[in-house]
Amino acid sequence: MTERSRRPELEREVPFHVMTMPTGPACNLECEYCYYLDKSELYPGRGDFRMSEDTLEEFIKQYIEAQPGPQITFAWQGGEPTLRGIEFYRKAVRLQQEYAPTDTHIVNSIQTNGFRLDEEWCEFFAENDFFVGISIDGPRELHDRYRKTRNDKPTFDEVMNGLSLLQKYDIEYNVLCSLNDYNSQYPLRIYEFFKEQGVEWIQFIPLVEFPSDSEIGTGSSDSSTLRTDLDKSDRPVYPWVRERADLPEDVDDGYQDVLDAAKDASTTAWSVDPAVYSTFLRTIFEEWIRNDIGNISIQLFDQCLEITLTGEASLCVHNETCGDQVAMEHNGDVYACDHFVDPGFKRGNIHQTHLTEMLDSEEQRKFGEYKRRGLPARCQECPVLEFCHGGCPKNRHITTPAGDFGLNYLCAGYRSFFRYVQPYLEIIERTIQENKPLPLVMDEVTVRDNHLSS
Repeated sequence: MTERSRRPELEREVPFHVMTMPTGPACNLECEYCYYLDKSELYPGRGDFRMSEDTLEEFIKQYIEAQPGPQITFAWQGGEPTLRGIEFYRKAVRLQQEYAPTDTHIVNSIQTNGFRLDEEWCEFFAENDFFVGISIDGPRELHDRYRKTRNDKPTFDEVMNGLSLLQKYDIEYNVLCSLNDYNSQYPLRIYEFFKEQGVEWIQFIPLVEFPSDSEIGTGSSDSSTLRTDLDKSDRPVYPWVRERADLPEDVDDGYQDVLDAAKDASTTAWSVDPAVYSTFLRTIFEEWIRNDIGNISIQLFDQCLEITLTGEASLCVHNETCGDQVAMEHNGDVYACDHFVDPGFKRGNIHQTHLTEMLDSEEQRKFGEYKRRGLPARCQECPVLEFCHGGCPKNRHITTPAGDFGLNYLCAGYRSFFRYVQPYLEIIERTIQENKPLPLVMDEVTVRDNHLSS
């Protein structure tokens, strides 16, 4: 056992978050678009990625010490975190109770593919107030497109059984829906499906992946996984839906130039199209604002309202800076972010360096500041900058029409959507300021629709 690190004399005014990988990149599925399975290459020769109980205890101790409280959230991720087994999490809960001050409220969240959920897991989650994120990419025809087992078998039935169990045990949960090149074509089909299942909290995560320079330069990547244009005219359309995404009619000058820049980028074949992403969001927003506001929570829409009311987003993707959400691998290695789990972004290991010291390091501070300082001039002059702030740095791989590097691949989609929602956000803001219930927004939107159509 390595010598335990000592807590540095540092105080943080705001909390940070650690996405903890208790099984590393190990997973029982092999979803075609998963970027994390390849992280096993960071630990060559290792076949067992289970976090040791010693590392678990050291992490819990340090994480609690480093947080200002009064609430501390533990986020268990993967790979597939349930592979570590229930007893591991039982011990985690006991250690949290042991190390947490009496006035501290501990929250646990876990992100799962839902494939292994059963009565025992759900009893445990219910008894210990776990918040569960479950990954579902829509109805069967869309979900099973990419989310398959290692034997290339579909996963929809098992995942839906997991969702049913979460609902049976009244466990607080949300659905994480990854938007790829395929399911993003069917916004209403997906939204209505989730409503039919009784889902009330949804995250729509745009899937964007850039092959490494070495893969592109050597040609080692399978050409079937790459594309350099966004034409989806050959995609089959199921008979039960017709939801082709067309170019928005009210886009501003420069939209097409930015979209063309994204077309020139080499991304994986399953990455979402920026224009389709915008249309997906707009289509669902139109339905939500007229029928479901106050009853269904959609993460990006919530963030838009939060920014409108407070000037800041709680989600790092749309905040001005980042760097307060790190990733910790199974052996205690800490990385700048779960999207930057690479040797150049390793901050240390908890068995040698305290978490607080790594989070407060100069290199991590510069990493977080780059999100703001690295913005191209086009972004700094953008009318919806406060809603975007350049998006996630992992997606800022394209060049502006003026030749500046660092533009987000999703820029055209963000710009179109954030401009579109502005008048509706004003209605919501006014409703909240007047202390009226959110469902009244639907009435005011109806009045606005009638006025515009008259």
